[in-house]
Amino acid sequence: MGMTRDWDLTRRIMLDVVDKTDYGGDPGKVIDQLAKEIGEAKVMLHVSWLVDEGLLEADRLSATFGGPSYPQYIVNRVTASGQAFVQAVASSTGWKGFLSRIAELAREGARISIPVVLELGLRQFGR
Repeated sequence: MGMTRDWDLTRRIMLDVVDKTDYGGDPGKVIDQLAKEIGEAKVMLHVSWLVDEGLLEADRLSATFGGPSYPQYIVNRVTASGQAFVQAVASSTGWKGFLSRIAELAREGARISIPVVLELGLRQFGR
């Protein structure tokens, strides 16, 4: 079994990128700092999921022979969907609501992704 999603890391990536780049900061530097602190493979895998789900816009770097076995990205910006996610989960109340909804969907056997949770009404938890 591969790495599973760490929802707290997902939230931290999104909050950090938004908080530290609101006025022209470099999202790539934010990701680099997280990678140094947490581990590049784990952070890049989570970034790849956020890109796949449309929350981050990023350029994927070409794989090199003998290079890392995980995808590498240069993050450019947070998308409108990414902003909606951040607004919904920025408060502790919104985050608890998000985690509760994730647990509920998992019990139902649903495919869990951030866009699905947002579609099912997560925005109400963050307000």
